[in-house]
Amino acid sequence: MVARVSAPLVVTLRSSNLLEITVPASVTIPAGRSSVGSDFTVVDDAVKDGTQEVAVAGTAAGYTGGQDVVAVLDND
Repeated sequence: MVARVSAPLVVTLRSSNLLEITVPASVTIPAGRSSVGSDFTVVDDAVKDGTQEVAVAGTAAGYTGGQDVVAVLDND
């Protein structure tokens, strides 16, 4: 079970490749919750570059940062 935050927690987000996927600069986990949803934007670059792996990272004061990889499929 993931612990709920006792006060709102601002999490800073970062994409390793802004030419493939953009993320909001930050999200806020409300007090009493353990997570929050967010929209990421896939960039339609009109370049035939195949599937690209993009790391999305999050950091918050007082917490260990983390990241995961998103596979961005090419539609060109």
